[in-house]
Amino acid sequence: MQYYRELMNDLRLKNIAPVYLFFGTEAYLREQAVQKFRQDLIPPEIAAFNIDVLDGEETSEEVVVSCARTPPVMVERRLIIVRHARFFSALTKKNTAEKDNEKDNDSEVENKKRVLLNYLQKPLPSACLVFNTGQSVDQRRNLFKAVKKNGRVIEFASLKRRDLHKWLAKEAQRAGKKIAPATIEVLLNRVGQNMFLLKNEIQKLITFTGDKKVIEASDVQILTEPLIEESIFKVVDAIGQRLISQALKGIKDLLVNRQPPPVILAMLARQFRLILQTRQLVSSGCSQTELIKQLNIHPYVANKIINQSKNFNERQITTTLNRLLEIDLGTKTGKLDFYPAIETLLLELRK
Repeated sequence: MQYYRELMNDLRLKNIAPVYLFFGTEAYLREQAVQKFRQDLIPPEIAAFNIDVLDGEETSEEVVVSCARTPPVMVERRLIIVRHARFFSALTKKNTAEKDNEKDNDSEVENKKRVLLNYLQKPLPSACLVFNTGQSVDQRRNLFKAVKKNGRVIEFASLKRRDLHKWLAKEAQRAGKKIAPATIEVLLNRVGQNMFLLKNEIQKLITFTGDKKVIEASDVQILTEPLIEESIFKVVDAIGQRLISQALKGIKDLLVNRQPPPVILAMLARQFRLILQTRQLVSSGCSQTELIKQLNIHPYVANKIINQSKNFNERQITTTLNRLLEIDLGTKTGKLDFYPAIETLLLELRK
């Protein structure tokens, strides 16, 4: 999140570049950055005269440049936001073919691109031109190089889990509430790491808890629907404790929530493979830190898997993996029905 803090600090200090390229997978922070630029650069009473919002999928390069060259009104610089900015996209086979066709048949298209490149090589200080895209960009393109040289290129990478912890804790703190790291883990495991969804859920939790000063795990469990990973954990926990009716209820809940049987089988198989790998690493003397690194999992997940591995021996795990494969093949070929086959497997594991 350091890149975002640095950008916000530059904005606060009025250290504004004439052109920006925002790209990357973290759509929430990209959108937040665009909104902050709108709020901080242009007073609302003259925004209509000094802000252009363009759709890069439909807007030509010439229009973008024309907007950037328009003088500002009663303000130091205009703001031009180009959403879905296609101009920097990495070439695919499809648009490579289109590009070849353009070279052969349409020199006018190349002239339009040259108009934008010429501007980016000498952008005006009276404009702040912001390109915003969630697509991958081709850093070899001259347009990209021009923005990097004369403005700022910022990749909005997805936040690491520890950064999400800090962000969620701060969101709760702003509302006068506390949320423990363990509770944040429950939230992340149930909702995932999409910041739009997390923002929505933390706001719901703040409202739901009312005058309470602490958001608890029970609040999260009441308000949020679990991801399939969390549900699979619970099913495997129940299997390990030989609580077959509880495990079958978990399977039914997944089916009610329209999870396809092949997905359920794949997730169960993945979980049992992790349990097998964990048992083997632990028995070889591997530390928990090394185990986390080798399996590329979060410490919270590692703790749960280590606990689950104590409920099964290696023979049970390998047998379960083989049976899951048989059920997968059987259901795909029509020889087996999913639920009765899973029920039979779980009853076998209880023995």
